[in-house]
Amino acid sequence: SVMAGMPTCSRTIGQSVSLCLFSAIQQIVEKQSQNFIWSFQLILILMIGFAVIGTILAWFLGQLEGEENKIGAKK
Repeated sequence: SVMAGMPTCSRTIGQSVSLCLFSAIQQIVEKQSQNFIWSFQLILILMIGFAVIGTILAWFLGQLEGEENKIGAKK
C-alpha cells in the first residue's frame, strides 16, 4: 500500500516543479514578449506560405506524370 502512493506523489512534485519553472521563465520572457510575438507570427506566415507553395507544386507536378510512364503499368 506504500507503493500505491508513489505515482501520485511524483506527479504532484513534478507538476509543482514544472509550474515553478514555467512561471520563472514567463517572468523573464514577459519583458520581451512583443519581439517573440512578432517572430512567431512571421514564422507562422512563412510556414503557411511554404505549405501552400509545396501543395501547389505537388499538385501540378504530380498530374504531369501519367500511369503509362511508370514501370509495370498495364496498357
